Amino acid sequence: MKLCADAEDWLTLSFLPGLGCAHINRLVVEAGSPGEALLRLPRPRDGAGVGERSPFFDRRQVTAARDRARLELDELARLDLSLLSPSCSQFPESLRAIPDPPALLYYCGRLECLLRPVVAIIGSRAATDYGRRIGAWLASELAALGITVASGVASGID
Repeated sequence: MKLCADAEDWLTLSFLPGLGCAHINRLVVEAGSPGEALLRLPRPRDGAGVGERSPFFDRRQVTAARDRARLELDELARLDLSLLSPSCSQFPESLRAIPDPPALLYYCGRLECLLRPVVAIIGSRAATDYGRRIGAWLASELAALGITVASGVASGID
């Protein structure tokens, strides 16, 4: 399992309600680190948020998100999965280059597979048996050709 030193802070931010990747990344850039971003989160008493539609957070929400982050780290260790954030040196440059990179990248296996061509197979969330079979066959054939098959881990064919 590979984790960056600030994985718990990134996870805590990701578990706060109303924060998506773009907002999390903006908070971290403005604060300088995810830990500092957590300290600077707008509180109801502060009067103003980071942006026009910034949510406000009370201590209970941050504590609940931190507890959930710790449980997630335990689960990652149990499953031998790795987690990267944009502050990790191993975070793929191809993802850093996009306008709103993911705040977190979960993976298993070898990260260098992202240096090869990557494809995502997208189909119906309510996939038929035929669709699942074809999706699995197509993914297997692409992988056999050395193409990385990426998934967002959504239901159905993803």
